[in-house]
Amino acid sequence: AGSNGFFRSVDNTILWDKRSLEKLGALEPGESLTMDFRFTPLNYQSVPSGAAPEIKLKVKITGERILSSGAVENITSTEGRTIKLAANLTLSPKLVRSQGTIENSGPIPPRAEKETTYTVVWSLSNTFNTANNVEVKATLPSYVKWTSVKSPTTENVSFNPVTNEVVWKVSQVVAGAGYKSATKDVMFQISFLPSVSQVGESPELLGPVSVKGVDKVTGTTVSSF
Repeated sequence: AGSNGFFRSVDNTILWDKRSLEKLGALEPGESLTMDFRFTPLNYQSVPSGAAPEIKLKVKITGERILSSGAVENITSTEGRTIKLAANLTLSPKLVRSQGTIENSGPIPPRAEKETTYTVVWSLSNTFNTANNVEVKATLPSYVKWTSVKSPTTENVSFNPVTNEVVWKVSQVVAGAGYKSATKDVMFQISFLPSVSQVGESPELLGPVSVKGVDKVTGTTVSSF
């Protein structure tokens, strides 16, 4: 959408002229005018296969310049810009009891002062561009413990007892993971020991999760919370 501009869908052009913006009828020497527009990239699933992860913009300005002699000169100026789309890392967290290879125990539903274990499943998806040095973090509440059980055991998942943070470090999440190929997954076990003060409540077992990584193409840091 363009502010005061007309969108011409036949060639994806936004047009500004004196009909939509009166000031464009005559600009004095040294005078400036700002126009703006906004757009939203296609949803990743709607992007044609093999398309480059970038948006190309071309701005063309035409007008008439009146010379000191009174003659009229046609002028044209063209500028181009390319916007590179960054990786979009998305984490889907799940809390399960019997899925995967980790065995859990304890009463369901949980009972006060009785330990119950669960499996946390983290699944990473990624759109354009490979993401390197990806790090996923979450803080465990005081009534939840890290049991050190994880799957696959080769995944770099650790627990910081000082901050109560679970940290998963992934060297690389390829472009298209979760869309054109499998998600990048890890599972780990937590233990919940409810107190009598929590009877009748539904306490959170995992705090907010943050995801951060570096886009291999653009070099920018991408994150989600």
